[in-house]
Amino acid sequence: NYPWLLVTQYWAEESDMFSVFLHLIPFVFCSSPSPIPEILFLVQTQGGDHHHHQAMARRTEDFLLQQYQQITDGQIVPDILWSGRDLHNPASQSSWTVFTLMEPCASFLSRYPAVEWVVIINENTDFFINNFISLIHERGWNPFQDIVFIGKEVRRRARVWFPQELPHPDPEEAILLSRAALLQAKNISRHDYEIGGLEIGPDWQGNVLDTLPFVQIMREVGVRFQGVGKGGLVSQRRNEYSCKDRSSPDIFFAVKTCERYHHTRVAVIKNTWGKYAKHVTFFSDKQDEEIPTVNFPNLVEPKVKTFFGCNKTLSILKHFLEQYPHHDWLVLVDDDTILSVARVRDMVSCYTNMEQPLILGARAGFLNTLGEGPIFPHGGAGIVLNRVMVRSLVATCKCWDKEWMAERSGLVDEDADAATKEGPEDWMLGMCAMTLSKVSITNSGRMFQNVPDSWEEQFLVERNPVSFHKHEGCDPEEVYRTWFEQSDRGEGSGGRSEL
Repeated sequence: NYPWLLVTQYWAEESDMFSVFLHLIPFVFCSSPSPIPEILFLVQTQGGDHHHHQAMARRTEDFLLQQYQQITDGQIVPDILWSGRDLHNPASQSSWTVFTLMEPCASFLSRYPAVEWVVIINENTDFFINNFISLIHERGWNPFQDIVFIGKEVRRRARVWFPQELPHPDPEEAILLSRAALLQAKNISRHDYEIGGLEIGPDWQGNVLDTLPFVQIMREVGVRFQGVGKGGLVSQRRNEYSCKDRSSPDIFFAVKTCERYHHTRVAVIKNTWGKYAKHVTFFSDKQDEEIPTVNFPNLVEPKVKTFFGCNKTLSILKHFLEQYPHHDWLVLVDDDTILSVARVRDMVSCYTNMEQPLILGARAGFLNTLGEGPIFPHGGAGIVLNRVMVRSLVATCKCWDKEWMAERSGLVDEDADAATKEGPEDWMLGMCAMTLSKVSITNSGRMFQNVPDSWEEQFLVERNPVSFHKHEGCDPEEVYRTWFEQSDRGEGSGGRSEL
């Protein structure tokens, strides 16, 4: 009778009841459950102690424990690690790259020779044990001999960072590795790679946005990713990144622009999401009363004569603290960011402890294979900061000193502006937050650095996007109408998310 109790509980908790029931069919009708293989579960958790994310990770762990209790009558307790709690830096901070997890997982396997599988799941991912057991029996895998690396396949429809775009695992679904596969890949962090536009190694830093570099590196050591079809899915992501029942937060939107785009990009914002933002200001290099724009003198570093990206952003942060003392949230966006004001509001309402610094966005990194290097929120997708985070950045951060940047990141930005010595503003904010304020970058899988056509539609629909970036390659007003307008008008979740 126990399985029915679990189904009843889940039926009450999940919004997508029918989908959950389909996932649990093997669990319900298995009168004599198969023995559970020895599994190491590694839960990808966010850095910091934000209650919202801790609660998600606990729910993921609790669901695993419930299944083990029901199947084994409490005789077996699973091995469950949290990346943020149980791993050391840099692996804990860069665990989302996945390749930095191979070495600590291999170390665990060396201590526990009976472990057959490693399952990597996100904080908002439910893993279905009996579905996995059925899949193992169906495929006839021997985890001590067979090289198995599987997950739910993601395919980009456009090249984002790399000329070679390969199918790669959805980071919010389970990633599964047999013991043989993981041990074959245990030393991948110790080698250099030049593959498909990616140059990375222990002493080389490369662009890392998602699990694609992991797939590229694994191929080099003979471990190839295989996507599983609908019949082989063993996990399901939970949509827990919106808290609509909370009181409406006070948000200030700061748009960074310049005179060149006053009549194009700025006009698009004023005709789309800008209509629904109660507090939005356009910061430009030229005063324009018609928009209007704000142009103020350099407030941060007088040694920098040219008003450029990062220094401009820190000036905006200081302006926010001084001029808007009653606003809890600052959202920094580019003038070609496309977003939903309502969804930003829902997203930030999940973070109720305003004394705990938060910097939230589409996380990326310029990392080596050890996980070392700057981790930052992509500026184009939008950067969300609460007031205490803004205060910390203003007090500690600067971005005109190239030597300062190299000292803290191990990186010298050869493309930094020669006159100002400035690096990219999102890099600098990320480094200031992590190295000086000791605050991890919190990732949102709903904020996107590119246009919608870069991804498969269903991938986006499942995530209920908050933002996109770039006007090139799309009609930005049409993108807004398709994905966000209904939400901002208060007519539902809106656009494609209704499909």
